[in-house]
Amino acid sequence: MRMLQLLSLWLLCSHATGANILAVLPSVWRSHYLFGRRLMQQLVAGPQNHSVTLISPHARGEADVAAPLYKIREIRIEDQDLMQNWLDMGMSFEAEQMHAQSVMERFTRMIYAGTTNVDLLLSDAQVQKLLTSGEKFDLLIVDLFLSDALLGFAYYYGVPTVAISPTGANSWLNNMFGNPQSASLDPSNFLPFTERMSTRQRIANTLMSTFERLTYNFFHLISQQSVYSSHFEVLVNELPNYRDLSKNLSLALINSHPAMDYPRAYLPNMLEVGGLHLRDPQQLQVPNHVRSFMEAAPGGVIYMSLGAEVQTAQLPSEKLSTFLDVFTHLREFHFLLKWETEEFIQPLPDNMMINSWWPQEAILEWSVS
Repeated sequence: MRMLQLLSLWLLCSHATGANILAVLPSVWRSHYLFGRRLMQQLVAGPQNHSVTLISPHARGEADVAAPLYKIREIRIEDQDLMQNWLDMGMSFEAEQMHAQSVMERFTRMIYAGTTNVDLLLSDAQVQKLLTSGEKFDLLIVDLFLSDALLGFAYYYGVPTVAISPTGANSWLNNMFGNPQSASLDPSNFLPFTERMSTRQRIANTLMSTFERLTYNFFHLISQQSVYSSHFEVLVNELPNYRDLSKNLSLALINSHPAMDYPRAYLPNMLEVGGLHLRDPQQLQVPNHVRSFMEAAPGGVIYMSLGAEVQTAQLPSEKLSTFLDVFTHLREFHFLLKWETEEFIQPLPDNMMINSWWPQEAILEWSVS
């Protein structure tokens, strides 16, 4: 009888291994959010019985509805407030204004915009309610792009931290993990260089790397420390130094892949997981009207998007006219253009279709059957 009781207890324990995970994805860029959300979907879909509380400024997309999300509790921060703060800090999404800013100016503005966004997130009533609810977590997963103060969650809940980096390994993340980075070998994420740098490029990269270190230590860390202290000191009697927390990370998941990026050294707890956000092709669907448009193209389809940060709709009219002129002359191709506004400012060629958000994975996976 006792053996039966012990066996029953063991079976119960084997099904109670799920972790209660807190995930914080604070970025205003939806591409960052999609990378992190895919990880959350995989965690709750597995047999380990994990559950996730997700804090983010982004709403669930149409592609997420069919996913097993019943174990993901969402705390959505008002994205308009975060985006407006980004714009108030001078972080324009217009191509011409972005081009007018120097790399160093944009870099510095990003630091202040990121810090203010973290402050807005931690000040949100829903987040404050969570912090004072007494709920316990087993793990923190956080996007640490300009949001290091969120490591206060890890100390407050007494949990290990997994950092995700949708932009790959940058100098700040390398500094946190103690990963070696050489200015003569590893190009800065803010410069358009590859690992095959000329002497001039190496000098420029060294100067940029030095600037990154200075701004990290004298602007970024200080501003993040201020936000970290103001929000977590009221919850914890003896709050450790923020820099100590930033050196106590368990794992980094980096959005890069050896097949796509140049070779570089990573510590064992820094894992390249490029392609994590990709779904099973059988789950991807192109809307019928888009599929018909694509199938009618004699020479194939060209998809054009400038990404989540640069808005195609803000292109200068002369540059847009150049694109349209080329599209019009390439009659054998059909073009899908990411366009963020409802109206197109010029006559739309009949071999072109616009949309503010395309099912990008499904389009790139599509082939003529």
